[in-house]
Amino acid sequence: ASVETTAVLTGVARLPCSLQTTDPTDKVTLVIWYKDSSNTPIYSLDARGRSLDQATHWADEHALGGRAFFRVTETELPAGTHLAVENVRDMDAGSYKCRVDFQGSPTRNSMVNLTVIVPPRKLTILDENGTNVQQKRVIGPYTEGSTAQITCVATGGRPAPRVTWWKEGIEIDNSDEALSERRVKNILRLENLERRHLNTVLTCKASNNDMVSPLTANVTLDIY
Repeated sequence: ASVETTAVLTGVARLPCSLQTTDPTDKVTLVIWYKDSSNTPIYSLDARGRSLDQATHWADEHALGGRAFFRVTETELPAGTHLAVENVRDMDAGSYKCRVDFQGSPTRNSMVNLTVIVPPRKLTILDENGTNVQQKRVIGPYTEGSTAQITCVATGGRPAPRVTWWKEGIEIDNSDEALSERRVKNILRLENLERRHLNTVLTCKASNNDMVSPLTANVTLDIY
């Protein structure tokens, strides 16, 4: 069975690989990582004739070029022994095989599937007329009693992000809809505006993971 792990673009991926055996006196001699269906190693740790902390590390320059390091930890928790890949790229997604050779115990293979999440790239806020109000960060002016219809569009992101509207730290609208494969929108309707709504700050957030902060954009209501 494969272990599923997730990383965010430009973040760090941790691909677990246990070095434990049923025989506590046994030693790890070699750890080799492969990607997808290739038989060519992308990373190896050679502990033949030496201890693990003195082992020789090698990484394929093309696949991992200076971004990966196999971390051997005493405990299996929280991250345990794993291949850490920094500055994760889109092409790092896929299935990885970790092969561990021991002095006495049989070779063990374990599989890890890595999914790379691409956060949304930008937010655009539009008024009723489809005018981009992001530069001036103010929307309106609206007359008292009128209705504001403010659209927030998130571009990019895999999987598609959720787009929500917030006011003073409270979510007020989560009814988003996909415009296309690359764009998601949320239309906020504020009816019967009152004088007290003047200078209200509305925040649009787009997020598709809980590992990095959401993308945010603010607009301030102008009412006369």
